[in-house]
Amino acid sequence: MPLPANAFNDGWRKATIPGIGEIEVRRALMRDMASAPHDRYWWIRCARCLDGTPLLEPGTSAEELRADVGNAIIEEVMADRFTQAQSGDCGELPLPSCA
Repeated sequence: MPLPANAFNDGWRKATIPGIGEIEVRRALMRDMASAPHDRYWWIRCARCLDGTPLLEPGTSAEELRADVGNAIIEEVMADRFTQAQSGDCGELPLPSCA
C-alpha cells in the first residue's frame, strides 16, 4: 500500500527562540530543501507566530534577522523529534506497510 504524504509530516510545535520568544516550527519537508539553491532562507517558511501568521512582516527578509536568532530557528526546524509510544508500543511511527 502506498504511503500517504502526511505520514511523514510532524505538523507544527512550539519552540522558544532566544531573542524573540515562543513561536511554532515544523520540520523541513523535501520541497523546502529543494528550494535552497534559489532561496537560501527557505527555513523561515518552517517558522510562524503562535497565531499562525507568518513570522516576518510582509517585505521583511530573513536576511535581516540577527545571526543568532536565525541559527536558533534553523536548529529548531532541523531538530530530531522522536515519536511518543502509545501505551505498550515501541514508539515507531505507525506507517502502513509497503509489502
